[in-house]
Amino acid sequence: MGVVRNNVDRHRSTYRLLNEALVDGGLPLLATEIPLRADFQNAVTAGLPLLTFSPDHVGALAIRRLASELIGDKADRRAA
Repeated sequence: MGVVRNNVDRHRSTYRLLNEALVDGGLPLLATEIPLRADFQNAVTAGLPLLTFSPDHVGALAIRRLASELIGDKADRRAA
């Protein structure tokens, strides 16, 4: 397990500062980052999960990657 970085916008100084603090703090970071995108709010307004609202959206793809990362991590711990 680890920390999921969400609302990621690499161009924003806030993200860069927080990300550096997480790395410097030695926290376990998951590889997947969830991007900051308007379609997250658009999906909420439509009353749908992003994966249904816009399945090919970069945010939906990131959520799928995160799920795979978490399931893989859990499966790896069970095997140990």
